[in-house]
Amino acid sequence: MRKTILSVTAMIVIIIITYLLYCNSEQLYKIHGNSNCSSFLLNVNDTILVGHNLDDYIEVPGAIFINKKGVKKENVSWMDFTSFCAKKKSIPRIQWTSQYGSVTYNTWGKEFIDGGMNEEGLYIGEMTMFGTKWSGTGNPALHHHFFMQYILDNFKTVQEALDNMSKIDIDGHCQWHYFLADKTGSTAIIELVDGQMKLYKDKDMPVKVLCNRAYQKELKLIPGNDSIYNKMIENEYVSKDLRFMLASKMINEFDPKNETSLVNYAFSILKKVDMGNNKWLVVYDLKNTRMFFCTSIGQEVKYIDFNSFDFECKTPIKLFDINSNLSGKVSGNFFNYSEEINKEFVNKNFENIDFGFIGNLLFKDRYKNKINKYANSFECIKK
Repeated sequence: MRKTILSVTAMIVIIIITYLLYCNSEQLYKIHGNSNCSSFLLNVNDTILVGHNLDDYIEVPGAIFINKKGVKKENVSWMDFTSFCAKKKSIPRIQWTSQYGSVTYNTWGKEFIDGGMNEEGLYIGEMTMFGTKWSGTGNPALHHHFFMQYILDNFKTVQEALDNMSKIDIDGHCQWHYFLADKTGSTAIIELVDGQMKLYKDKDMPVKVLCNRAYQKELKLIPGNDSIYNKMIENEYVSKDLRFMLASKMINEFDPKNETSLVNYAFSILKKVDMGNNKWLVVYDLKNTRMFFCTSIGQEVKYIDFNSFDFECKTPIKLFDINSNLSGKVSGNFFNYSEEINKEFVNKNFENIDFGFIGNLLFKDRYKNKINKYANSFECIKK
């Protein structure tokens, strides 16, 4: 009997230790080398566009969300997800009330976004950057998805967002860096290397493109003359992954005499830098507050006008299945949000993700439930 109790106790201890190590690992998901996301700014005359490719090794379910202003929120950290019960008490907290509405593309349901733009024309999006080490300065930490919603909630320019970065930390299980832009044409990159935050803005960001290498590494690959530049793209594009260079080249080669639409040209760049794994193509018009998009499932280009939506929190939250096969303007095809609908989108995403034996057993359902719980924990401050 005593041996049985000891054996059971030992097994429980092993499971708990494995769980804790697993939950705090930056390798939570199997990282695939073909997740080749990319972003760029296209600034021509009075039009400023951001283009973004979301790439993955599986078809990606998700939704476009109309996020409200006037909602009281609190930071959610990755450590809150790894906690056995409620939010971790030892984590510093900050509260805010969202100042700006936003339109975001989300794979993890409401609040946990992959990128988007607010009504003031500020854009932020993520891409994989291997070698990312999240900061741990003791500031209030935000889960790497939720961090982007925090930025869109609170700031209207790139500089405002960067001025706030010393006050917070970012944490999570993925390895990411971020591309920011606003309607003045200002751009920035946020990266974390060995726990140290690196910010590149405007003059420190001569090429308005971001892919999956650290920004400085991408710049160092660019040769000093056009002849070598063209030969590299022709002969080494795939082997050296030169999407950064190709996107830069296409931006510089834009000729309004030969192109009927800057939006179409932005999509042509996204398609050209697709390495075979592109799932979502997104283009934001920062000045005119429009979003254009299509996916590997819903291949027709669709668009929405921000001015078609009421961002006040007293009105229902709206969302739209990003993989819908409609075309043209779809602002009127959004439907009302519910916790059950959110749960469906979260569950769809988790169906294709393998957390490993221990992760599937102990963590997967817990993570799904907590995402939905946190997403629905914020309240509208009605005026």
